[in-house]
Amino acid sequence: LARALASVARGQPVLCPEAQKALLHTVHGAATATTLWARGLSSREQEVAGCLLAGWSEKDIADRLGIMYDTLHVHLVRIYKKLGVHSRKQAVAKLLGVWRGGGGD
Repeated sequence: LARALASVARGQPVLCPEAQKALLHTVHGAATATTLWARGLSSREQEVAGCLLAGWSEKDIADRLGIMYDTLHVHLVRIYKKLGVHSRKQAVAKLLGVWRGGGGD
């Protein structure tokens, strides 16, 4: 309970083991699915894209992938360029197949 309260105090989500397992299954599925709609992305970029789809913060992505924030930023810039988008929101929408381009996010 103390760990859960400390996590909440840091602004991190707290999930029961069943929810964690379901989330990991979903994230794995999203990361695997990137090969279908993110052709042209490197394997690391596909990992990052899967994390974006899972809604992870940039800090969480860098921590979980064991990379520096600056390295993550390079991957994000490359992903955005390859997808032809300018923001995280547009990238996620494009990866999900719902963003067609145009004005605004």
